[in-house]
Amino acid sequence: MPGKRHYQTTWNAQHSLPSDDQMPNLQRHQQTILFRLRTGHCRLRAHMHRLGLSHTPNCPCETGPQTPEHILQTCPLHQEARTDHWPQGATLQEQLWGTKDSLIRTTSFIQATKLEV
Repeated sequence: MPGKRHYQTTWNAQHSLPSDDQMPNLQRHQQTILFRLRTGHCRLRAHMHRLGLSHTPNCPCETGPQTPEHILQTCPLHQEARTDHWPQGATLQEQLWGTKDSLIRTTSFIQATKLEV
């Protein structure tokens, strides 16, 4: 019967982060924000609605569900902060999996929106 080490090694191989992922190089609170955004397991309405903790999945901007992608890419309520943090724009991939600077911008943006993720 395989032991704990076997299962841990197998899990690590199947769920490892990309070798160039910069998230481990960030501060703990920044890592938490990024992990929640990457997985969608956060305090935004879409996830809270799935858990039965929000009456609606929709964003207060009323243009769609309040998901990490919506907040980072299109929500009109946060357009000014988005432009401040990414003047030339950024893809969702860059915002969640980019360079250390990109990841710091993402966490700074979330803090600027005052959203609890």
